[in-house]
Amino acid sequence: MRKTTVLLADDHEIFLAGLQKLLEADFDVIGAVADGQALCEAARRLQPDVIVADISMPVLNGVDAVRSLTGDGCAAKVIYLSMHGD
Repeated sequence: MRKTTVLLADDHEIFLAGLQKLLEADFDVIGAVADGQALCEAARRLQPDVIVADISMPVLNGVDAVRSLTGDGCAAKVIYLSMHGD
């Protein structure tokens, strides 16, 4: 059975590494990037099943990056992460 492919995006290096370590037992983590522009480039290239994206990232925030990807027809499911309470 094929594992679900996941692309991670977060600008906090230690958090990103920890999240990757937690997920790789059950998922195929195919990439990890640190900003929204890199997220767009990696998602277009890798075509993940799921994107886990931080909302607040440099260059392009996670919401705008995903908006761009969905406008281009990206079918990945998206899970947003945020440290913000609202």
